[in-house]
Amino acid sequence: MILPRLSDLREVTTFGFDHAAVLELARRRGNLVFPNPFKAAVLVRDQTQYGFARMFQTLTEHPQITVGIFWDEGEALAWLATTTVSGRR
Repeated sequence: MILPRLSDLREVTTFGFDHAAVLELARRRGNLVFPNPFKAAVLVRDQTQYGFARMFQTLTEHPQITVGIFWDEGEALAWLATTTVSGRR
């Protein structure tokens, strides 16, 4: 079973990847079949982090993964705790 995930980018200061790397990650995930739908929350603190998270969210077109981006950890955790998973953002 895949559990809800929280990726905390708030301490990231340098991104060592670009659009092509994010696209490749999303493509690899897009070809996988998971045992269940799940949510992936991305926690950000600035516009650069938000931009990378948004790019990942946009490129992740998988019917079993719902990606949310959050500025507030409490909101992210509350969202992850809900059971509704749509496969959409």
